[in-house]
Amino acid sequence: MLVAFVLAQLAAVATAAAEEARLPAGEPLELMVLTEVSAARAKAGDVVKLMLNKPVARGGQTLIASGSLAYGEVVAVDKAGPALKTGKLQVRLRRLVVSGQNLPIDGDVQEKGHGGTSDDAVKVILVPLYALFSPGNSGKLKAGDIVQATLSHAYAYRAGESGVPSLRDVGEGAVIAR
Repeated sequence: MLVAFVLAQLAAVATAAAEEARLPAGEPLELMVLTEVSAARAKAGDVVKLMLNKPVARGGQTLIASGSLAYGEVVAVDKAGPALKTGKLQVRLRRLVVSGQNLPIDGDVQEKGHGGTSDDAVKVILVPLYALFSPGNSGKLKAGDIVQATLSHAYAYRAGESGVPSLRDVGEGAVIAR
């Protein structure tokens, strides 16, 4: 009877290991910006809301669904200024929310206002004071822009009790239930 119990336990462990999928640290994530963020109005510390644009899947099984929310933070702003100085915006991607749990993510997005076009050159030639008082364009992330991030930690994914899947931080042992 003891031998049967041990064999059943070993079979259960082998089945669980076979059904476990791995998401390595550095797993690419495609995120979509949900609301526009502009250097003209943003300040350091502002929250940027995004969503997972493509699901993360292994072997035909979705591990993290598209539409999962992600958040970033504005870390630097350089507003547009006179003499056609363009604005700059830097956003650091921080976390992906899966079933109410935060998965740390890595990614930096830098946007610079576009300027210095031939159109600006013509304006400066025709109206010399234009360059002194006209601001450049602001750096911005538009709603719908696609940005790239990666998972900060490695995760193991497997079906949990009662068929509820879970993600487990391989490095720290935290379980993230779905």
